[in-house]
Amino acid sequence: MTRITRNTVVFLLITLLFMLAGAATVRYLNERELHDSLALDSRWIRDDIESLLRRYEHGLRGTRGAILAIGADDLSREKLLRYMDSRDLAQEFPWAGGFGFIRHVPLAALPAYEKKMREDHLLFSGIRQLADNPGDRYVIEYIEPLAPNRPALGLDIASSPERRSAADHAMLTGRAELTTPIRLVQKEQRTANAYLFLLPIYAGSVTPPTMEQRQERILGWAYAPLSVHDILSELSRRWNMHSLEILVEDVASNTTAVELFRSGGFDQIEDAVSLQTAVPLYGRAWKLSIRAAPEYAQAHQFISDRATLLSSITLAMLILWGWPIRFSPPVNASCRKPVPCWLPWWTARPTPSSPPMPGD
Repeated sequence: MTRITRNTVVFLLITLLFMLAGAATVRYLNERELHDSLALDSRWIRDDIESLLRRYEHGLRGTRGAILAIGADDLSREKLLRYMDSRDLAQEFPWAGGFGFIRHVPLAALPAYEKKMREDHLLFSGIRQLADNPGDRYVIEYIEPLAPNRPALGLDIASSPERRSAADHAMLTGRAELTTPIRLVQKEQRTANAYLFLLPIYAGSVTPPTMEQRQERILGWAYAPLSVHDILSELSRRWNMHSLEILVEDVASNTTAVELFRSGGFDQIEDAVSLQTAVPLYGRAWKLSIRAAPEYAQAHQFISDRATLLSSITLAMLILWGWPIRFSPPVNASCRKPVPCWLPWWTARPTPSSPPMPGD
């Protein structure tokens, strides 16, 4: 093998290594940029969900304030409706199912409550139960707007273990609490992907300092029914504009995860770059899975595919023009003149020397 050929091979190998290293670097930078963008957008989506739930909590606090101002014993639909009409529920609390009052009825006070229920001509004729409940009753007494929520009136949520557990925990902690995923009685749902959002109300207006005092002074709960699938469907319209597909699951229970929402294109991009993050919410834990559509991946690159392709073509043309580079100028054996080393390979060939003329 000649020296020129050896130098050419070395040059080509070095060039190939640099090209491979460059391609690997570009791929790494693009993947890191994509993951960083997904992480940033996941925080944005998580903040979107948390902000909406906090807004609903403010609605519960307003409802609790109105009930305490009216007085739990003097509460009527007309008085509560006067407060509700002062708020623009659709604008202030979009996609919430409404706001209402659940009364705590001790078992010993049940006969008196049923008598008062008949005398006051409440909008329900009796207490309904989802299962047998031998203990205290937690009765849905008022809810606005009334028309879509009428089937829930008179329901004893303590007859449902999922609902009672959240109500008891809210009562003992003094904080707002979400139930486990349930089916709302006022909506026809095939899957349990809704919640009751509960905020305890105590006699004396302030939250008692101890759990024993909270149990003694509990009057009931301000509550809101939330159809999470409907809420997330509305929010996802904004997320889909950014070419993101979403899956939200409730993973706080000891049972299998409960799917709350799955966007339409989530299953169509199974091999896409994805990210998972936890969203703790009022006693629940949601898992947020995000997949980037091809358009998202294309828009969030450190170096675009077009720039990479153009650079590769340019480099290939330069190599083709300059191959092979002469590391030392070869010398023609006959005329002893160096061949220009900067010429490309198709012009840098030595020309045969002419035979000497007679007499030279």
